[in-house]
Amino acid sequence: MLEAVIVDDEIKALQSLSWELTNFSEEIHVMASFTNPFEALEYLGKNTPDCLFLDIEMPTMDGFQFIQKLTNKNFPVVITTAYNQYAIKALKNEAIDYLLKPIDSDDLEDTISKIKKFNSKNFTAEKLEQILINFNSRSTNKRITLNTDGKLLFLGK
Repeated sequence: MLEAVIVDDEIKALQSLSWELTNFSEEIHVMASFTNPFEALEYLGKNTPDCLFLDIEMPTMDGFQFIQKLTNKNFPVVITTAYNQYAIKALKNEAIDYLLKPIDSDDLEDTISKIKKFNSKNFTAEKLEQILINFNSRSTNKRITLNTDGKLLFLGK
C-alpha cells in the first residue's frame, strides 16, 4: 500500500483529497496531512512517504519553495492546484503529475498508476544497487550474470 502525505493550506481541499484517496483506492493510505508547510517539512525530514500531494498557492510558503526546502526527496511529488498556469514550472521542479482542483477521480487513478510506476523503478534500482554492493564485498569471483530481455549480460572481470 502506498503511503501519502498531503500539504494544502485550505482545510476543505485537504479533507476532500484525503477522502478521495481513502475512499477511491485501496492502494493508497494518507499517513499525514498538513495545512502548515513548515510542520510538513519537519515531518518529512523524519519520515519518507511513497508520495506527496502538494498545493502551490499557500500564504506562508508556496509549493515550489516547499520543494526546494525538502532535504529528502526520494518520493514523487504531485502538484494539486486550482490554477493551470503553474504546469510548466511544476514539470521543471520534477513533479510527477499535476492535478487541477476539483480533482477528477479518473485523473487521480492515472496519478496513482504513475506513482506506482515511479516507486517500482526506484525500488528495482535500489535493489540492484544493493545486490551489486553485496556481491562486490563478498565475492572473489568478480563476475555477475544478468538476464535482460532474454539476453545474458556479464558484468565484472
